[in-house]
Amino acid sequence: MRYAIVIDESHVYLNNKKACQVLESLLRLVRSKGVMIILITQGVEDYKQKDFDFSGLIGTSILLDVKNKNDDPKIRQFLGISGSENLSEYLEGLKPRKAILKTDSLQSVDLNLFFKKLA
Repeated sequence: MRYAIVIDESHVYLNNKKACQVLESLLRLVRSKGVMIILITQGVEDYKQKDFDFSGLIGTSILLDVKNKNDDPKIRQFLGISGSENLSEYLEGLKPRKAILKTDSLQSVDLNLFFKKLA
């Protein structure tokens, strides 16, 4: 990885049709060039748009504490997991500074330790 682009409050771009098209093109182009795109938004539903599902392009998903832990289908779609995987134990462990990390499998992570390892 050579660069990282962080887009905070990405729902602003995801909910704007023209910006969403530009973001989709950008994601497709720069991922193959060694650039990591980090989209940050407060709702997992923001990633599924009418014309495109951004959750399909997410290589690593990090789900922080969410208000509505009962929105199982949208959370599963965001994390890219099937209905057969046990999600409830991970959702119960979500609290401030904790997250669910999805790479090849689900993991509960302490964000303080996670970001220290990346530095």
